[in-house]
Amino acid sequence: MALEHAVVARSPTDHGGGRHVYVNGELHQMPYSMRTEVTLERGRNDLRVEYVDHLHRTLRPAVAAEVTVVAA
Repeated sequence: MALEHAVVARSPTDHGGGRHVYVNGELHQMPYSMRTEVTLERGRNDLRVEYVDHLHRTLRPAVAAEVTVVAA
């Protein structure tokens, strides 16, 4: 996911927006960096990355990207 014209929080006390990483519909991570890794189960996995406000609330409209991958 690429993000332009927005600030990403670098720590829990930073007031920039944040990212939520979902794997198969479940919240997996709330990383404070622009890179993250996830370990996937074998087979089909749905990934979603969402940019949220500093209180972890979904923006309206939502700012998110989704992809489905098949892990070998």
